[in-house]
Amino acid sequence: MILKILGSIFIFLSSSLFGMYRVTKIKFKINNLKKIVNALEILESEIKFITPLEHAAKNISELETDQFIKKFFFNIYKSLNQKLNSAQNIWLEQVNLLAEKIYIEQDDILHLKSFSHVITNLDQDLQISYLKKIILALEKKIIFLDENYVSRKKLYFNLGILFGLLIVIIFI
Repeated sequence: MILKILGSIFIFLSSSLFGMYRVTKIKFKINNLKKIVNALEILESEIKFITPLEHAAKNISELETDQFIKKFFFNIYKSLNQKLNSAQNIWLEQVNLLAEKIYIEQDDILHLKSFSHVITNLDQDLQISYLKKIILALEKKIIFLDENYVSRKKLYFNLGILFGLLIVIIFI
């Protein structure tokens, strides 16, 4: 009897926690996208002041507080400084590494990768306009996820609780 009660409590808590996990995953995506947008806005201002990409990446890595974004730009700086590869390939490589470490979706990764097409272009206005398009797309995604978070927060939490209760009732 005690095992049944403990098992029921465990099942109920684990399903409730799973519901909360689903909601927190959305919140992590929102926070990660906000940090990326902030870093891209700094990159945009660095480009406006005609800072070479190498120095811009170093400046952003020094300003950024998020470890993954900081490492992203520091690795870009380090690779450009050592001239290991072209700027385009370095950007793509670092976006792939960043995508493995943070919660963002494939379309967000494609937006970030698309900047590699103009990163080596000497036209400053083209780079800035491309960054603005990427930032706008990511901000739209943040707004969508915020609305999604609010609507799904109660849904996932309640579904987790109800699913846990259902399983407990079936086993009892």
